[in-house]
Amino acid sequence: MTYEPERRPGVSNLLDILAGATGITPAVAAGEFKNNGELKAATAEALIELLRPIQARLSELRANRREVELLLYRGAGKARSIAEPVLARAREAVGLIAT
Repeated sequence: MTYEPERRPGVSNLLDILAGATGITPAVAAGEFKNNGELKAATAEALIELLRPIQARLSELRANRREVELLLYRGAGKARSIAEPVLARAREAVGLIAT
């Protein structure tokens, strides 16, 4: 198997995805497979492993609505504290009256 984006875009796309999920280069990954079936299976498994912690955290958050609301509240406060000075400068720059 070879990594040739111009000549073999489908295989190269799978190798790019696998490389992104595992941290190896597409060219190195290409040398590990004899056929497309092996590459497809390895790419799917790498994506499953990459997403496993995200799925676990999502399950935790779905089970605890109070924690989600607290995280959203904290995030909104942080965003507000960052945005307020920027908005004040923008209002001043365009001549709007401060509220």
